[in-house]
Amino acid sequence: MRYPTVFLSALVLVTSCTHQRDLEASRVGLRATSRFVENEVAPAVAEPAVAMAAAALPKPQDDFLTPSERAMFASPEFKKRVIASWSSESDIEPELSDDERKRLVSVLELVSSDSPDWSRAEQLAREARQPDCSASVDFMFAHVLAQQGKHKEALPIYQEACDKFPKFRRAWMAMADAAVQANEFDIAILGASKVISLGGGDGILWGILGLGHFKKDRPLSAESAFRMAMALDPANGKWKQGLAESFFAQERYLDAIALLEELLREQPDSAELWLAQGRAYANVENFARAAENFEVVDQLGGATAETLGLLGAIYAKQELFTLSAAAFVRAFEKDRRAPISTALNVARFMIGADAIEDVRTLLRGIEETRGDALEKQDKQALLRVRASLAVATDAGDEEHAKILNELIELDPLDGQALILLGRHHARNEPQRAIDYFERAASLPEFAADAKIRHGEVLAREHRYSEAAVLLRAALQIKKSDNVEAFLKDIERMARLQSNTSK
Repeated sequence: MRYPTVFLSALVLVTSCTHQRDLEASRVGLRATSRFVENEVAPAVAEPAVAMAAAALPKPQDDFLTPSERAMFASPEFKKRVIASWSSESDIEPELSDDERKRLVSVLELVSSDSPDWSRAEQLAREARQPDCSASVDFMFAHVLAQQGKHKEALPIYQEACDKFPKFRRAWMAMADAAVQANEFDIAILGASKVISLGGGDGILWGILGLGHFKKDRPLSAESAFRMAMALDPANGKWKQGLAESFFAQERYLDAIALLEELLREQPDSAELWLAQGRAYANVENFARAAENFEVVDQLGGATAETLGLLGAIYAKQELFTLSAAAFVRAFEKDRRAPISTALNVARFMIGADAIEDVRTLLRGIEETRGDALEKQDKQALLRVRASLAVATDAGDEEHAKILNELIELDPLDGQALILLGRHHARNEPQRAIDYFERAASLPEFAADAKIRHGEVLAREHRYSEAAVLLRAALQIKKSDNVEAFLKDIERMARLQSNTSK
């Protein structure tokens, strides 16, 4: 079983300006080339561009990126890269006309103030774009859009800049950043690959390439890219996390465990890393170590209902039933909407292992935390476990029957409960039992079993011929060697009975 992605922390390497705290690092980038800043922007404008106040921007859209992946937006390394990405590379930069320079200076002035006017800047940048404008104008307009979180809108503009000037590395790089933010991972791969083919590409670009391949379910390619990112940026532990995640996707859990061990020495308080390693241990069936990791995750405050439920299942597999029940109860206390199916399966296992008190603890925890909020299907499953517990503890036939009646009240067509209730009444109230069996027999899924049970009651009543008819009908539905043997005995008894009566 493969567990889902849980950490891939801070691998999103997109334009940081989508978060308010990152705007200071990026606004300096609103210089289309170093030449136009040097020639056209007065010092009074250029200096504030390095430290502009934050602007209120839209929140990131819901997407395929985890919160920890987006945490990279605030990293110092990324801020430095964003600033550097705005610097001109004169040997491979498109030219600007004088009019285009003036227009872009106006855009820069709008976003360089203490109260940047992004809306007006977007309007001016849009007006500056003409059919034959420089690729730098397209690039500036796309960047203004990206700073406002309009990444999907920015992507085709970046592409136009790249089409006009194919060696425009900054545009390819910015497009890769924006594409990740927009969940367009194919475009991110294209942009990052193009920068690398043009002789550029730092650790972060290789990281973008790794993330893109990972999101497109190409873990082997992701592994290669993350290894390159590690080689170019060895101090950044995020690439090790990406590499570990690619190991998960390839089911190379031992490799993931070893790499995560190294990361945990560097970040011992990371609940995400402890959780990831715990899942890897679970995948190689080292349940003792997996349980230790999940307990650490809980101590660090990072446990979820899902994590605690997994911990409960692991403890049950080790037959540590008291710990298992406690873990499940903690899961339901953390999230009252958490699924209970795994816990009920474990409860059945506990009943078979005679861990009765632990079953009671678990069932009580479910009832106290979920109460009347359970869906019908969950209520039925809970009642079935309670019925099994009543039988296992000799709580009495009446208690068992009471639970079965509750099940039928929830669903009058519950064939299993009807058959069990019929068996309950079979010896003392045969006609009542027959009524339940006949109701169950009307349900195709339970018809064969109901007819067999009905036949057993008739046989005890010495109604052998009637019993034989039901058993033959049951065999028509479902073949069974035991039922065939039983039918032969009943048919023999029916013949004897018939001969005796003559």
